Amino acid sequence: MTPASFTSSVVTTLDSWRAFVGHQPALVSLLTEAERHRRTPAERLAYDDERSDYHAALPALKTPILDRTVAKGMLFMRLNRGQQLGTSCGMILSGVPGVGKSTAIRALGRTVEQAYRARNPQMTGAVPVVYITMPTGQHPKALPTELLYFLGAPYAARASETTLTHQACQLMGDLRTSLVIVDEVHEIDRSRASHDQQSDQLKYFMDHVPATFVLAGINVENCGFFTGSRGHQLARRFTPLQAAPASYSTVAQRADWERLIEGFERALRLHAHRPGALGVLSQYLYGRTGGYSVSLSHLIREAAIKAILTGTERIDKTLLDSIELDHAAVEEAAVAAGGARRKKRPAKTR
Repeated sequence: MTPASFTSSVVTTLDSWRAFVGHQPALVSLLTEAERHRRTPAERLAYDDERSDYHAALPALKTPILDRTVAKGMLFMRLNRGQQLGTSCGMILSGVPGVGKSTAIRALGRTVEQAYRARNPQMTGAVPVVYITMPTGQHPKALPTELLYFLGAPYAARASETTLTHQACQLMGDLRTSLVIVDEVHEIDRSRASHDQQSDQLKYFMDHVPATFVLAGINVENCGFFTGSRGHQLARRFTPLQAAPASYSTVAQRADWERLIEGFERALRLHAHRPGALGVLSQYLYGRTGGYSVSLSHLIREAAIKAILTGTERIDKTLLDSIELDHAAVEEAAVAAGGARRKKRPAKTR
């Protein structure tokens, strides 16, 4: 698979990971009005389709949690690189859904992989980064087989858990893996005894693979991940990094939110959109999305595509009001609106 063939956000194999790392979003330049008018109807339709596809695949913006994840992950890799004895340190990104956890850890993986390729162009067979999603199955073979599947390594279906685990450790060592990313780690539900083996396996991999482990999951600290004797061992190995929706209370928080919106606005390729038109709607956009980056991205990308399809070529409040968001964002906006109305209601006089 070549980087140019990357068309999905699903990453389950080494080929799809390399395609993700090498993928460069297509750059789209706006035509002048004269150039647009000189095009045939079919050419204009193709041009609009190209811009719609571009907006659908807008690249991830540098949110504060993305920057922190990349910086902290790179720091831990340096700490582990010089460590000869003792326990290696890892990082666990935890938070509610929709705040960009998967985007952040993928950005870390992409940064590490690209840096390795730049320094070692001759090491084409190396696999500096392994990225998997925590398997939901309770079978003790689930985690090592997921790692082997990502690496494209054949394995015997009847092999024991121990054999598969040793094979995965040996392979990652041979392939010079320096970063192992495990997403959806909340699937290790410590309330279920069958999942204790996955915790033990994770610890074993950290002990036997010379790599930094970075995990991400939903409210990991509340799912029993760090409880019990096994959990306490993991708690000593991982530094938590909290991912939360953007806040809008302080001047600095509002500035961060406005910079995020400005980043989206700079990426737009619409003919009639005025620069700054989204910036003046920053408070409205926060109210619609509750500060969740996933909901904000959905809202702006869908609005941009709708602006092209309808021919308005701009995003304004009327257009944004017509966009239906995910259920969670709608519920949160309703709660926020109810709270605002209660605050504004005048006190009753007697």
